[in-house]
Amino acid sequence: MSRETREIKAERKTLLTEAVVMETRRRTSNGGGSANWPPKLERLIHLLLETERPKAGAGKRSMPLDGPYRGRISAKFSPHLKLLKKPESVVPLLLSSALLTTPGMPKNYLVRTVGEFNDAVRRVVPGDTVTLANGIWKDVALVFSATGSEGDSIALRAESSGQVFLTGASTLRIAGEYLVVDGLRFVGGYAQSGAVVEFRYGSRQARHCRLTNCSFVDYNPVRKTLDYKWVSLYGAYNRVDHCYFEGKENIGTTLVVWLSSQPNYHRIDHNYFARRPELGTNGGETIRVGTSDWATYDSFTLVEYNYFEHCNGESEIISSKSCGNTYRYNTFYECEGALTLRHGNRNLVEGNFFIGNRNPRAGGVRITGEDHLVINNYFCGLWGTDYRAALNLMNGIPNSRPEEYFQVKRALIAFNTFVDCRTSILLGFADDPRQTLSPEDCVFANNVVHTAYTVIRVDHEPVRTRWEGNIFFGAKLGIEGAEGILFADPQLQLMPDGLWRPCENSPVIDTAVGHYPLVSEDMDGQTRSEPKDIGADEVSTEPVIRRPLTPDDVGPDWMHSPHPIFLGVQAVGQGYVQLDPEGQVYEPGTLVRVRAIPSAGWHFSRWEGDLAGTDPATQILADRDGMIRAVFEKNSPTVYALRVFVFSSGGYVQLDPPGGSYPESTVVVLTAIANPGWRFLGWGGDLQSNENPALLLMDSDKTVMAQFEPVSAVMAGPLAPSVFAAGPSYPNPCNGSAFIPVSLPLGGAVELAILDLRGRAVFKKSWSWLPSGDHVLQVAAEELPSGSYVYRVKSGMSYATGSMVIVR
Repeated sequence: MSRETREIKAERKTLLTEAVVMETRRRTSNGGGSANWPPKLERLIHLLLETERPKAGAGKRSMPLDGPYRGRISAKFSPHLKLLKKPESVVPLLLSSALLTTPGMPKNYLVRTVGEFNDAVRRVVPGDTVTLANGIWKDVALVFSATGSEGDSIALRAESSGQVFLTGASTLRIAGEYLVVDGLRFVGGYAQSGAVVEFRYGSRQARHCRLTNCSFVDYNPVRKTLDYKWVSLYGAYNRVDHCYFEGKENIGTTLVVWLSSQPNYHRIDHNYFARRPELGTNGGETIRVGTSDWATYDSFTLVEYNYFEHCNGESEIISSKSCGNTYRYNTFYECEGALTLRHGNRNLVEGNFFIGNRNPRAGGVRITGEDHLVINNYFCGLWGTDYRAALNLMNGIPNSRPEEYFQVKRALIAFNTFVDCRTSILLGFADDPRQTLSPEDCVFANNVVHTAYTVIRVDHEPVRTRWEGNIFFGAKLGIEGAEGILFADPQLQLMPDGLWRPCENSPVIDTAVGHYPLVSEDMDGQTRSEPKDIGADEVSTEPVIRRPLTPDDVGPDWMHSPHPIFLGVQAVGQGYVQLDPEGQVYEPGTLVRVRAIPSAGWHFSRWEGDLAGTDPATQILADRDGMIRAVFEKNSPTVYALRVFVFSSGGYVQLDPPGGSYPESTVVVLTAIANPGWRFLGWGGDLQSNENPALLLMDSDKTVMAQFEPVSAVMAGPLAPSVFAAGPSYPNPCNGSAFIPVSLPLGGAVELAILDLRGRAVFKKSWSWLPSGDHVLQVAAEELPSGSYVYRVKSGMSYATGSMVIVR
């Protein structure tokens, strides 16, 4: 069957379906009847019988309902239908046996533009999929707002997982119910407003929605102080899983859970949180659950089976600021921070692996608040102190404000193992003199510590602490008189799996104290049998269910096989980056030549991001997603020096603008000012002129000489002013006539000129003779446009200048 024939058949089916349903509805609303069917419908029935006639002996055929009628009409065709002479006899038979049964086949909308995407989202129903075509989607704002149903979600997927790249200012909003976003890559872009991905659009939030199999790499703005998140979770029952996050450098938590008055029950699992460089200020968390203002509300968020590697943004890797959350089965590898129960109560920290490899900034768990549980955790090689201690119970502030420190109360620290930690247990830490409330009514039960340092550091004595079943060993214990602590070697040995576990004769085996039914498994997921072992590990022959995670256990599935590499490009200033080969998407291992090309008047300064250096032509190996940023700076104008010398002591030179160094093309006004009994003769050097003031264009380094001579006493009249002078003009600014006072020591001709700032004379007036004495010269300023001007008065060899402003 040809493609055209299939299309004709599909069109016929659609027309028939719509016509039959419409006519059935009309007849039903009119109470039935046996009137003839419309001629158009009769013709469609004929077409159907021609295209859908069953083979001899056929039983049941199903005719798909297209368009808005997403069911299927099942009709029993008889081999004897061909004997019927009139289609109207067939129609009642068809309709009497027509039955809407199973749902229609889900539709897949392959879209290549934002317009096609928006149109598809308006049309989807439960079970449908919107597929983004492979390639680069730049500067797109995708709003995935729809309503699926339980077990029949609506999906937004990549045509091929890991081959749809969102970059530039691209963002995604997820709003509605039962939606799935799968297989997208956000690389080398930035968010102009809000988070990169938000589980809301306007006032509509997401419920039962999922972000999975996606990656976020180097999605940073130029300014690190610009605050935005990569993923913001709103609504309830949403999930972020099997995603990859790397390279966040600006202020703003990587992934945030935002609270409301109702619990949200989100799940964050099997994600790979990779490199986050130190930010140098607050706001560099990798995960935050809640805010200070909502800290007393339950969130019930589950954070499990995630791998954190080199998450060094700040001292809080995870910042828990709400109640009732669970943080379990995660692995923290060489992260310079701690899982921090910053605000809120009743949180569970269970079965996590903290591996620091003696990083001096690697930490474990920090606690404030009430009724927290820290059980079955493994802390190894954490050499951080203070905020980054392996276990830190903070001091609180009386009547603490929401953003400050609440007192630690009733924390249970049980069945944990600490090996080779610099500060294994820190009690009562405070960096604010207002933190005067020590931890109160806390329990340390069945923990193991082995270290070369002091086991317990006490900054402020805790209140009513209960110790039981603990085995600690180190340089010294750090406290005195505490029952429930055996200071002895727990006899741990490094096993082939890289973990320190009890030896065969270890004193931790079968010696746990107390009844802790909550601790029914160990860190491996093995059953704890009575009597239990002390520490996170129960000696057992059962299969190991849980272990420290590795990158192979988490993140998008497409990352675990060869996949295209995306190279994001940004330019700061005016210029662009040339790539060879072009395209930004490369096979792994491609050597890409890059060249920074500045615009006119600009120059290339340096590379940032995944390239460094100042060579505008360089290369980068495409072995991982990344971003390169070319920084262009505006060319600085050429600066020339002006040196001025005065011969004799008869006066001085005033420069406007002042100084001695000027950008190229600057016009400098030089005014020679004679001392009493002296007069100005003229300029020399690079300025050959007798004018005063004189204008000098700075197009090279220049040297100017000013010459003065004494005034003869015979030349001056007995009542004349002793010095030639002019100005200042008044009024200034002016919008009518301006007046310039002039003092003439000698009678003679007088010339007045008004100059613009380029040195051009825009107004001139002369007097053939004015006697010695004081005069006022008038300027018709209304004839000149608004602006700044220089006036020059000349009599004989004497000059005087000043400035004036005209406002029209």
